[in-house]
Amino acid sequence: MSNRSLSGSGADCSLNLDRIGRDGRLSLRFARRGARTDLVRSSFTLPQQVLAPLAMDDGSSYLSLLNPTGGVLGGDRLTSEIVLEPGTHVSLTTPSATRVYRADNLPAMQDTAVRVGEGAILEYFPDHLIPHPGAALHQSLRLEMAAGSRVLLWEAMACGRIARDERWAFREIVSSIDVLIRDKPAWVSRTKIVPAVLSPELPGVAEAYAYSGSLAILADGFTGWPQLIAEMNQKLAAYPDVEGGVSKLAGDGCLVRLLAKSAISLNGVCSSLWAVGRALVLDLPPFESRKY
Repeated sequence: MSNRSLSGSGADCSLNLDRIGRDGRLSLRFARRGARTDLVRSSFTLPQQVLAPLAMDDGSSYLSLLNPTGGVLGGDRLTSEIVLEPGTHVSLTTPSATRVYRADNLPAMQDTAVRVGEGAILEYFPDHLIPHPGAALHQSLRLEMAAGSRVLLWEAMACGRIARDERWAFREIVSSIDVLIRDKPAWVSRTKIVPAVLSPELPGVAEAYAYSGSLAILADGFTGWPQLIAEMNQKLAAYPDVEGGVSKLAGDGCLVRLLAKSAISLNGVCSSLWAVGRALVLDLPPFESRKY
């Protein structure tokens, strides 16, 4: 059984009929072709899928990753492998927020591995997670960067379905991020949120904030970190509903951590910070995400 899309062909699905539609695999490879980046290999099994890539005016490739089932279910196992060959420029996003549904038994598993070749650029800005009551998700991201590569990486989540007054009603969110530059650790992050054990609404935790986000900018050989950090802190100060700060990593990178009271503020501050990163690190104008 296979799946096909405009952007590639489907890989073979699991032979275990009980796991069809639960074990999703995605494999992408991008290569430089003259002045542009092309998607040269694409395979997937549902519930992993990609839309047709868009060729941007600056030669980069813009691609949306999606789950056509409408969300992530308990027991799902989703695996992604993405390779950017040297000199490529790729922007990855999602069409909308990712919903994580109730897990009665096993948590959903989502593992992503990305290799960014020499001099390549990756902009990875998926929409935020929305965990439903009882949801459980374990996710990991491993990012390997070669010499001269640059990455702008965003991750965010809501505390639940805010419109339904469901705050911190999920079971657990466990997340790990490992970024290596030239085989050396540049950013290692471990997060575990279990609201039943420690309420995020306690003083000194998330309190009244409903959204959290992190933006990591990693750039091998970049030297303008003081200016970048100063301008990002100025952008954060312009959002009264956002609390956050910027810090330099030990290696070639900086990290923004923030809390927001609304999705509008979360998306607004993300766009503002992203524009600063593109201008100073990539020498590119602001980018308007295309959600279609």
